[in-house]
Amino acid sequence: MSTGKSEHLRFRYGICLNDSCQKCKSKEVQQIAARKDFVCSECQKQLRECPPPKTFMQKYGKLVIAAGVVVAIAAVIALIKLLPAAEKDAPKPEPIEQVTKTPTPPAAEPATAEPAKEPVETNEPAQEKEPAKEPVETKGLDKQEPAPKPKAAISVPFGTYSGPANGLDGEIKVTSAYSLDLRNASGERLDLQPGDMITKTKFKNGELVSGYWKRGTRGRSFHR
Repeated sequence: MSTGKSEHLRFRYGICLNDSCQKCKSKEVQQIAARKDFVCSECQKQLRECPPPKTFMQKYGKLVIAAGVVVAIAAVIALIKLLPAAEKDAPKPEPIEQVTKTPTPPAAEPATAEPAKEPVETNEPAQEKEPAKEPVETKGLDKQEPAPKPKAAISVPFGTYSGPANGLDGEIKVTSAYSLDLRNASGERLDLQPGDMITKTKFKNGELVSGYWKRGTRGRSFHR
């Protein structure tokens, strides 16, 4: 049997009909034990039986539920408005500096020798000739050694690289989904997802050849 029915059996509810009684004027619903006389507690007149008074939830339950639904909808709308602002404030990955090749300066052209002039006969006494100076060796001075070629810049199509310029023991943060061919006999491919990390990198001619892939608690080494 439900609680409401058991309470109705233990108690009866009624209102006083005596116009001179204060409880009649206030229209108070009186609770009388089932075993007692069903009379007014103030004027002892017979009561008229009525339903028990409503509880707070019976009176205002629908309003409380409606207010809760309105608050939940407002919270969802505020969260949707805040998401674009949070994405704008997110730090952007720093761009990797690209190493540019410096042009090698052209080698200096050797000076052209002037044609020897024929001696002109004069009546002046011959002057003593100065001893010829020994030629200074200039081998290798005119030629400039070519500048060393800079190493190729490190870039990957599926994320951002940070580390040494030679790509050794660097780190890659994956920013887009990518299927990396491992180039082995079984044709394995490593499916990369945004958020994955590749550490202990090794590059050859600007291309990733080995590293250690991590996703949460999972990880494995690979070699291409």
